[in-house]
Amino acid sequence: KLFSKNDRAFNLGPQPIENGPRLYDKYDALFLPTLLETFSASYPEAMKMNKPIITSNLDFAIDVCENAAMYFNPLDPNDIAEKIINTFKPETKEKLIKNGQKRLSKLETSKSRKDKYLKVFNDILNNFE
Repeated sequence: KLFSKNDRAFNLGPQPIENGPRLYDKYDALFLPTLLETFSASYPEAMKMNKPIITSNLDFAIDVCENAAMYFNPLDPNDIAEKIINTFKPETKEKLIKNGQKRLSKLETSKSRKDKYLKVFNDILNNFE
């Protein structure tokens, strides 16, 4: 409801996965305010689509994004506004995108995660034989 009177920020609600690339192309950044999360595919998706990330300064986000995001206190509207403005300084935006590309190359893929899970499961099964 708060976004309905704003022509600069949009809350699109849930979207089907096939809309992802089109949506990332259409918008200027990933803005992901959150207080509770364990992992979000949105971070690597934004990195892949060369979008700067503006998100909560919380451990899980820092673990995923490292220096590829602009972090804010999710309970401080002034800090959030300041970080949004700072993100769009050309040198900052370019640096975040460049750092995102570097970080993305170090993140696990779905296949590498699957392979690690299978190894753990196989190790457990082998210990019971």
